[in-house]
Amino acid sequence: LINNQLEDSIQQTNYAKSLNSNSAYYIGALGWVNALAGGWEAGMADIQLSYQLNPDYPKWYHLATTLFYLKEYDFDKALEEALTLDLPQILWDPLLKAVSYAHLGKTKEAKIELEHLFHVCPDFANKPSFYLGMFIKFEDVFERVVEGLEKAGMSLQGTDLTLNKV
Repeated sequence: LINNQLEDSIQQTNYAKSLNSNSAYYIGALGWVNALAGGWEAGMADIQLSYQLNPDYPKWYHLATTLFYLKEYDFDKALEEALTLDLPQILWDPLLKAVSYAHLGKTKEAKIELEHLFHVCPDFANKPSFYLGMFIKFEDVFERVVEGLEKAGMSLQGTDLTLNKV
């Protein structure tokens, strides 16, 4: 996934899942990678299964589910997922909250989360494509996030806004 070998990522997650399909953590983590690599439906199903098998699942799974709902234009669900992420020390938490709030027209909340994003990751404004490209691998999702950041009040003029797949 990190090296943008998306088809290989999906193949490897499917193979790994065949080796141990009973581990709640394993299934969720593989579903997360699968979803972000483009196997959205299968990945989401695996993440949902992991939630059922382990109510104490890792909250970072919600990064993939939030991006899925942003991709699908389901901003209410995206916000619900972003609020469940609950990892304020990483940039994805305030970023996804800001974007989701902004798409729902909740500008005040979006601006608060944007400020938190800049506190957690001070150079985000200088390299948004770099950070977004870590886990966002598809143009439609990238555009949805960038639109949300702009609606939240982030000035993106003068930055290189291309999907740089890290």
